[in-house]
Amino acid sequence: MSQRDIVKYLEPGLAVNVPLNSDEFVYVKDAPREIDVTINQQVLKMERGDKSRFSAPVDELVLLNPHDVRIRVVLTVGRGDYEKLVVSGELSLAENIRTNALGSINMPVEFTKTFGLVSDVQVVHAANTVISATPIIDVTGSNFARAFFEWDNKIYLIDNTHIYIYDYAANLVGTKALSNSLQYICGGDVDPVSGNAYVVERNGIVRINLYNGDVFSVYNEAGFYFGCGLGAHIVGGELVFIRAKTTAGDSYKANEVLYRYPLGADEVNALPLTGFGGNYTQNLSIDRERGELLQSGSGSNVYQAFDMRSQRYLGERSFAPTHSGGYLSRKKNNFITSKNNSIEVCTVDAIEYAARLYIQDGEDETTRREFSIAGDYGFLSRNGGVVLRGNIVAAILQGLDIGGGLASNYLDYVVSLKYTDGNYTLLRDAGSSSFAYRGYEDIGELLLESEVTIRLLPQYLTAQI
Repeated sequence: MSQRDIVKYLEPGLAVNVPLNSDEFVYVKDAPREIDVTINQQVLKMERGDKSRFSAPVDELVLLNPHDVRIRVVLTVGRGDYEKLVVSGELSLAENIRTNALGSINMPVEFTKTFGLVSDVQVVHAANTVISATPIIDVTGSNFARAFFEWDNKIYLIDNTHIYIYDYAANLVGTKALSNSLQYICGGDVDPVSGNAYVVERNGIVRINLYNGDVFSVYNEAGFYFGCGLGAHIVGGELVFIRAKTTAGDSYKANEVLYRYPLGADEVNALPLTGFGGNYTQNLSIDRERGELLQSGSGSNVYQAFDMRSQRYLGERSFAPTHSGGYLSRKKNNFITSKNNSIEVCTVDAIEYAARLYIQDGEDETTRREFSIAGDYGFLSRNGGVVLRGNIVAAILQGLDIGGGLASNYLDYVVSLKYTDGNYTLLRDAGSSSFAYRGYEDIGELLLESEVTIRLLPQYLTAQI
């Protein structure tokens, strides 16, 4: 007896061929909705928990999603018969939520926040334009703003002596002194696992505790900065940055070699970028959502894209210019760049913001944070208050600012919403399913100011959606 799982994502109305290996059965381990399974030209309607044994070994079956949404299906196929897991003793039942994108998963999480109106004035930004910039930073002896990154919904900048923390409107919200001063900074990034920053500087690489400012040397090489470009990014547990200059006898072009420092190691590996026939440049930015490292010249809006794992050339891109690398987020429509002695937040695409709202914990104004919402919204006066009308779930998620920005299929991660429209307190609850699975639309009215409780699947809390 042998069996294995096959995972497929099925687009609406499209047939998918699934190669088998003389298998004798198929079991639908997970599917949010009924699917069509064709075996030897016979079409079966199957749903989660259904099993079919074949009259003879089969080398292929065909799956069809007859619904109008993309779904995830898990099949178990094999020889002999499906081997079920038998348990004895106490059985604990978890809350399971059925979705289109993820199948059946469990444990939604809950957020309760207060939302209010700052301004109902529409604001339009063209693509690749600056929407906010930090004040001019005193960079005497610190070689400009080079080690900066996004962390905890804020922008961090590390110079020779301090950590500076900004919100996305470029307001300074915190500072922390470093335990030891740095020199000739070339770039830096934060490790999403430990929350520590890694910075390339004069004599190697240092690790910085962002909470207390402690600095630890993790890689030492005298004059290390002289061979490095500008901008450094953590990719797959490695700090990646450019080698800007070549040494005698080196056959590579300047800026063609990518350094990779495995976090926690005492070594640096050099691998060349490949497939690009032009001149390599010294600035290194990153587009994590597309898995691209972006190389550019200082002040240029032309970027050469390379696969961030294989170093293979992918083509030319165009974004706002930077002088020391940058961090691009398509879901947030932000490109955070350096312009010598300041940090700029730029747009990626043209965008129109319908209004500006705020979010806070209950009545605690010290926790208040402002944000802009994109989409088609209107306003109503009701019972002495202001009501926002439109995609209110999208507005709420833009305010929570989790998951790296608003996902296109965000309703497949929402389980329930409790809110007030100025007349009544309302509860929209999809029970054991997501809003998208139930076919709920995101149209409603939200009183500003009022409290909202939303339950989300935990997968939305990551940027990998």
